[in-house]
Amino acid sequence: FAPAEFDGPEMQASIDRVQKELGHLTCSQLLVSEENMIGSPHDNIDRAVLYPDLQQRMNRFKSAFSGHISQIGFSIRYYETYWASLLSFAVLRDQPLPDARQLDAIALQTRRWSDLLGELRDLFPATPIHVWRFEDFARKPNRLLPRLLGFDLPGLNQVNEQKNYGRTTDSLRRLLGEQGRGEDARQFPKTQQRWMPFDQDQQAQMKKAYAEEFDALTRDPDPLTTYHKSAAIKVLRRSDTGDRDDLKRQMG
Repeated sequence: FAPAEFDGPEMQASIDRVQKELGHLTCSQLLVSEENMIGSPHDNIDRAVLYPDLQQRMNRFKSAFSGHISQIGFSIRYYETYWASLLSFAVLRDQPLPDARQLDAIALQTRRWSDLLGELRDLFPATPIHVWRFEDFARKPNRLLPRLLGFDLPGLNQVNEQKNYGRTTDSLRRLLGEQGRGEDARQFPKTQQRWMPFDQDQQAQMKKAYAEEFDALTRDPDPLTTYHKSAAIKVLRRSDTGDRDDLKRQMG
C-alpha cells in the first residue's frame, strides 16, 4: 500500500488487513524488511532525488503497524555506488542509458541520508533507530540481525553472494546484447570492472557530501539513534569505485 496513487478506501482496506494479521501473530518479535518501503528506485531515478516520498509512504506503515513498532533499522550507502547500482538495474529493465544531464542532476541533488533520518524521527519521535553502512553489513545478516533483535542467531550464516552491488561492464554488455540492445551494449567494455557512470568530478562531489554528512551525524547523534559502524571484520573498498581509506579511518 505504498504507491502515492493508491489511497482512499483501498488504502484503509490494506491497513485493516495488516492490523488483522498482526492480531493473529503469536511471536514475540516480527522483523519486517522490504526494499521499497521508503520509495522505489524508479521514482528516485525519474526525479533525480533520494526517496522524495518517504514521509508519505512511511506514514501509511505507521498507521498499519500502530502500537507495534519498537525500533527501526536504516541502511546508508556511499552515494556514487548507490546510484550506480540503481542505474545499472534500471538499464537492464529497458531504461535508456543515463545521459550527462541526468548524471549531473543526480550527483548534485542535495537530499541526503540525514534528511531521510530526520523525517523518520519526525514520524517516530520516541522509537529507537539503528543505522548501519550497507558496505559493512551487505553480506553479514549473521552480524546485523542480532544487533536489531537483541539476541544471537547461531543458525544464520554469512551470505556468499553479493547483493545489489551493481553490474560489471562485461555483464551489462552481455545482458544488453541478449536483450537485442546491441547499440547500448557496445557502450560497455569487456572488463570485470564495476560500472561507474559518474565521472571523477561527480564522484568527488558525492564522496565529499557523504564524508561531511557522516561526520555531522556521528558528532551530534540523536540519543535514540545507534550507529553500527563496523561488522567487526574489515571491509575493503573496491579500487574501481574510488579509494575511501579516509572514511574507513573516520568511521572506525
